[in-house]
Amino acid sequence: MASRRRRGSVAALVIALAVAVLVVHLGNRQDGGILDGPSMTDVRVVRVVDGDTIVVEQGGDDVRVRLLGIDTPETVKPDSPVECFGPEASARATELLDGQTVRLEYDPSQDAVDAYGRTLAYVWLGDVMVNQTLVAEGYAREYTYSTPGVHQAALATAQDDAKAHERGLWSSETCAGHA
Repeated sequence: MASRRRRGSVAALVIALAVAVLVVHLGNRQDGGILDGPSMTDVRVVRVVDGDTIVVEQGGDDVRVRLLGIDTPETVKPDSPVECFGPEASARATELLDGQTVRLEYDPSQDAVDAYGRTLAYVWLGDVMVNQTLVAEGYAREYTYSTPGVHQAALATAQDDAKAHERGLWSSETCAGHA
């Protein structure tokens, strides 16, 4: 009887180890998990331009980065007015990112740069995707340019939740009728 219990415990341990290895492996895949390798780059945020654009120091150069998969109301677009909730989105991005060391995740399904020459990337602060945080808190909308990116489903889910809970842009008191 004790021998069966030991075999059961050993089997449970082997299964637990196999699950742990699988979780680590899936967490490093290129289909949406945090990536370690050439598609990720650690950089320092030099400044926040607005809610969806930052400047980072990379290889001694300042590089403009557009947060992939999201769009925030405009605050600095030439010849355009400041949009409702734009200053709040910029302030939240600044609060989260200014001076931080972040990890840029490049999406192989998307262009490397946009029409304005900005690098396109998901921005990770530790294990938190800032793009998703801004959407979940109602400071940004999920934005698919042409092809859904690797995190599009997560961003859309975050937006649905923000809408359902009337956060930020989706609040009946914020920019009524403009979101």
